[in-house]
Amino acid sequence: MDDGHGRLPKVMTGAVATLAAVGIAGLAVPPVRRRPVGVERGAPTGVVDVDAFPSPFRRYARTAFGDPVPSFGSAVIWGRARLRPGGRGPWFHARAATYHELGRAFVADFPLTWFGIGLTGGRDALIDGHGRAAAFGRARAAAPETDGSANAFMWLEAGMFPETWCVEGVRLEEVDAGTVRLWVPPRDEPITWRLDQAGMPARLEVLRHKVPDEPPVPQAIDLGPWHDVGGVRFFTSATVTWADEGRPWLRWRIDGVEPGADVRPFIDRVRADVGDDVENAPAAAIAR
Repeated sequence: MDDGHGRLPKVMTGAVATLAAVGIAGLAVPPVRRRPVGVERGAPTGVVDVDAFPSPFRRYARTAFGDPVPSFGSAVIWGRARLRPGGRGPWFHARAATYHELGRAFVADFPLTWFGIGLTGGRDALIDGHGRAAAFGRARAAAPETDGSANAFMWLEAGMFPETWCVEGVRLEEVDAGTVRLWVPPRDEPITWRLDQAGMPARLEVLRHKVPDEPPVPQAIDLGPWHDVGGVRFFTSATVTWADEGRPWLRWRIDGVEPGADVRPFIDRVRADVGDDVENAPAAAIAR
């Protein structure tokens, strides 16, 4: 005869199972499309003279930005993402936004979501020439490779804006009809663009450090169709793959681009959060 004492463990087990099921269900709910708070439309600050650039870059600049080609000084790119840390296991939903002082500094936020609500996640940044990042609220150790990896992350997006081609140390190279390279400062490292038949970038290739003290790993970013977004022509999705994993770990759907938006509050906030003595983090920390 059951005296009731055996029911408590069963009830607790059932409650834990229910909570676990709810938790898993919440992670499976994608976030809705939403502009980041505080991001407002900006205005061009000038015009970029692209006549001296190689012809594939001139064609891209005028197709994506119009003629004359405007400069903005800053940009915000945002959307919704799915992440699979380490290229294994289940996919997690996240919001995604990158804030650029074009060619100078950037912050990337990828908070995971639960029932569409933003939680903790990953943050990558290049501020004052140094890579800074945290994964799930925890900063990672500083290393010489950190700055280079964060710099590559920044230029993968910043290099899409023609005004950054005028930054001191940037070189543009036409390899062949379907391939061009941006050589970016401060270490004169290449980012390769594979162009589609219309002359728009379809794949970006770069070497980046996943972790300090290990050799860099090739990373490929496959770009989705180019459409009008935020008054410019921009890629609508990005799928990121490390060569040593062989399958994507990040899929990002671009919902909006706001050139000229004021990003100083976002950059300064991260600068203040980090402080003078916080350890830096690999730009690829979120991928681990």
